[in-house]
Amino acid sequence: MRTASAHHLSHERYLSEWSRDDREAESALAEWDADTCMHCGLHRSVWDEAMGGSRRRPALRPVWKQCIGCMWWAQAEQEGPFGNGQKPLPGWYLSWQPVSYE
Repeated sequence: MRTASAHHLSHERYLSEWSRDDREAESALAEWDADTCMHCGLHRSVWDEAMGGSRRRPALRPVWKQCIGCMWWAQAEQEGPFGNGQKPLPGWYLSWQPVSYE
């Protein structure tokens, strides 16, 4: 039912319009997502020994990375649409725009 609701479909439409394979794939994805931490994004199978993971010898570790796009975005947010550092008025938002260097 969650899948039908998430796609704004009645249960009847979900059963009639989605193939059995698609419904099974969606169900498997929902089960996977249920075991994925919403905070860090790590799936339980990485550390749960019953699922083949290991707490003592993890397959993944956290590392810091830098995204220049996020830095530009944060700078634009701080400057605001008028360059004064104040929060923008309702109706103003940031979006990416292509740059031409001709």
